[in-house]
Amino acid sequence: MKEMLEFDTGNWILLTEDMLNLESAVDFVSHEENGAVSVFWQLYIYIHMLHVVEICMLVMSNFTGSVRKSSDQVDVAYLAYEAYESMACKIFVNICSEIRKKWPTIHRICVHHRLGNVAVKEKSVIVAASAPHRAETLDAVKFAIDEIKKTVPIWKKEVYVDKTSKWKAN
Repeated sequence: MKEMLEFDTGNWILLTEDMLNLESAVDFVSHEENGAVSVFWQLYIYIHMLHVVEICMLVMSNFTGSVRKSSDQVDVAYLAYEAYESMACKIFVNICSEIRKKWPTIHRICVHHRLGNVAVKEKSVIVAASAPHRAETLDAVKFAIDEIKKTVPIWKKEVYVDKTSKWKAN
């Protein structure tokens, strides 16, 4: 587990094999001077319909929700995440710094990512931000998750119930 809690910068960065706690993330970014907290969290669900398994990703936050279908039609047992941990933490810090340059009113930022085996329906990533107004938090959280997916060295493998597996883009 890698954890960086920086009260002077207002960042809480966590890479862990433990389950992610959404309430702790929201508590960290919440502050009496902020009127807005935006949160992105991601979990994977698998829908069984008419003997066909559709792999879906459910992305939820307080500003959007969608279900994306994967092209793979197999039962997934779990996702296995691996990371170059020290580099991932450095890039998370850089993303937080970039957010603060783009949106100076952002007060606190929380970036948590799971490693190891993540069961179906468990959260794999949480990004939260707070500021006096919602527009900045919505933009900052979107920017953060886009940058995480593009730049952070975290890899995801789908492990299927038949014991086969496939590396997927994070």
